[in-house]
Amino acid sequence: MELYIFGVVFSLIIMFALLGVILFFWFKKRSKENELSKKGKMTEMMINEKLSLWANINDALYIPSSMYKYGKNKIFEVDGILLTTRALICIEVKNINAKRIYGTGNEKEWVKEVGTNKYMIKSPIMQNNKHIDHIVQMTDIKLPTVSLIIFDSISCKEVNINNVPGHVVVIRSNEINQTLEGIMTALIPKISKNEIEKMFEKLKEHQTNDKKDKELLLSFTKEYNEKTFTI
Repeated sequence: MELYIFGVVFSLIIMFALLGVILFFWFKKRSKENELSKKGKMTEMMINEKLSLWANINDALYIPSSMYKYGKNKIFEVDGILLTTRALICIEVKNINAKRIYGTGNEKEWVKEVGTNKYMIKSPIMQNNKHIDHIVQMTDIKLPTVSLIIFDSISCKEVNINNVPGHVVVIRSNEINQTLEGIMTALIPKISKNEIEKMFEKLKEHQTNDKKDKELLLSFTKEYNEKTFTI
């Protein structure tokens, strides 16, 4: 009888110990995910401030991270849209801890170096191209479009992407002002400030914060594996 009780007690101790280990790693994982999410949002906020300031100084209009809906349940989310008389610039922000990120512009995956280790990450170019396609369909805009991919310069030390498509610019966040100045110098005005304001209002009309729309967008991203990644 004593041996039986000992066996039961011992089994319970092992079971609770295993449960404790599982809970420990689960909470650790959740804590890391929450920390990364918080850091990503802070990065977006800082970059949004830079872009908003540039827009105010340069007679442009900027819409920070927003979700849009048009047509029959067509929903997408963009980190930022900058409207100028020369181009519509679609912003995609990435907060990725890495010593270096490198790859080729027309490839689906790039390489992330962390210390001596290398990992494959999804190229944000195709992701942002889809955002641009949505914007064009939603607004029927008659303006050159630029895909601006911005990596946080604090967490990512170096970015080297070759053979980048002509409409794409890949930079770190400490290069925002000179990059935008370069884009403005390379392009000529296509529309008036009044037309920009109309386009701005049209985009704002399609913004949505509806809970059901958020759930629908999440279901789409899971189905097609297009959820914005942060590593």
